[in-house]
Amino acid sequence: MQKIMNWIDARFPLTALWESQWGKYVAPKNFNFWYYFGSLAAFVLVLQIVTGIVLTMNYKPDASVAFARDKFQIALVGKNLANEVANLGDNRSIAAEVPGRPRLFVNQPRTLGVEFRQSF
Repeated sequence: MQKIMNWIDARFPLTALWESQWGKYVAPKNFNFWYYFGSLAAFVLVLQIVTGIVLTMNYKPDASVAFARDKFQIALVGKNLANEVANLGDNRSIAAEVPGRPRLFVNQPRTLGVEFRQSF
């Protein structure tokens, strides 16, 4: 393998190029966490450019046209948020209680969720 690399380096200095640009990089002594903000700003800039292009391709200036083609729907679903007790026994009132006939009271669980729908 070393002979092949020496043969390639004699014709094209690939190893020297790699080591000078990426392989032997020494971080500066004053390198601290403030340097992260440069890469963070570059990432946010690229993110804004990409999302701007996507939004530009999908923009409809008329509200009736824009919302007529929605393929995705998102709904927030909630059940028994007030912690109510459900009577699942029978439909008789408590005044017409028959001795020996059990009534079933069940506390339904509180449910909160998000529902996604996609139309094709």
